[in-house]
Amino acid sequence: MLGVMALQVGALSGFGDSVDVETRFTDAGGLQSGASVAVAGVQIGTVTSLAIDFDRAVVGMSIDPGAGIRHDATAQVRARSVLGEKYVEIVPHSRDGRMLADGDILQPGPEQTEIDELVSSMGPLVEAIDPVVFQRVIGSLALALEDDPERLTRMLSNADTLLANGAEASRELPALMSEGRATLGSLRGTLGRADRAVAKLDALLVDADAVLADVGSATDGLPALADEATLTLQEARSLVTSFSTTKSAVDEFLAGLEGFDKWEIRRLLREEGILVRLRSREVVEEDNEPYRRRGSVE
Repeated sequence: MLGVMALQVGALSGFGDSVDVETRFTDAGGLQSGASVAVAGVQIGTVTSLAIDFDRAVVGMSIDPGAGIRHDATAQVRARSVLGEKYVEIVPHSRDGRMLADGDILQPGPEQTEIDELVSSMGPLVEAIDPVVFQRVIGSLALALEDDPERLTRMLSNADTLLANGAEASRELPALMSEGRATLGSLRGTLGRADRAVAKLDALLVDADAVLADVGSATDGLPALADEATLTLQEARSLVTSFSTTKSAVDEFLAGLEGFDKWEIRRLLREEGILVRLRSREVVEEDNEPYRRRGSVE
């Protein structure tokens, strides 16, 4: 019965089923052999040895294999209270890593700030405080609480609300970061398409410059062509004017001929010895002399 009790309390744990590992701390102050080794406040082993390796504290531990600790877990020296005893806290990191085996070395986690270190670091701050100003601030705070005793309660309530909102925002932060990354990805794609469009626009501008250069060379002869066209138009106007004058003269000549009789002209021509041939429908034979057919149409 005594042997079973010794194994239960850990006094003779070396004879039981356990995994012996060690870790190295820069400071193991307050930690003693036989101290607890725990995960989330639940004891899973004990500290079996304390040693020194140059500037490191080598802490040997015996851990229950049933706890399922993996080789990538880390160890920290924690205190049960502000002035309480020290123990080793094991922080697991994965569920599918290799199981912890004898001789493994656990990596130390973030170091904890000791109360004496905190007091020492606050020493210069305390010395820098002016006692008169500090007393004045405390007096003002006391007067404010006397006038409104519920103010401190409201301040604490507001602080709780602020912390709750911060926690809610921190939970939503990963989704916001994912959306921000997606937005940045879309923006990069849009910028890429814009760069391609700008490249095409540059090519079009180069082509437009070439076309404008060709147009400029083609328009070099336009002033001479315009001068020739102007001269041609002037000549055409002169020709039209001359034609109008000639037409007026012809019209006058034709108007003068309207007063002559065709038969009289023929008769005068025959008298002058000029032969005039008449159409058969215009004359009748009377003593071999041509006469105007009555009723004929000129």
